[in-house]
Amino acid sequence: MKKLQNEVKRIANFSNQGIKTADVLFYAGPVIVMEGIRGESFRASPVPLTEKYRMAGRALAALHGDTDNPVVNDKNKQLIKLIIPKLPIDEETKKRIL
Repeated sequence: MKKLQNEVKRIANFSNQGIKTADVLFYAGPVIVMEGIRGESFRASPVPLTEKYRMAGRALAALHGDTDNPVVNDKNKQLIKLIIPKLPIDEETKKRIL
């Protein structure tokens, strides 16, 4: 829970510094729901491939932590589909998230 609160604060700090980040729509317990954002496709970016790999690895490590917080798997996807409809957000946002 503390780790999630720290991540939400970190995202807000980036946004306050003018760095484009997704807004946090909801968070509680181990669940964080963020808005989708549009921008330049990472795949189409002119950044060299080796640099993309480094950036992607750092981003994944920052978001997912270590082995105590594994990447989403099929069971987690099923859980998410059960949780999203119960969130205190409007129906249109729920549909976008799902």
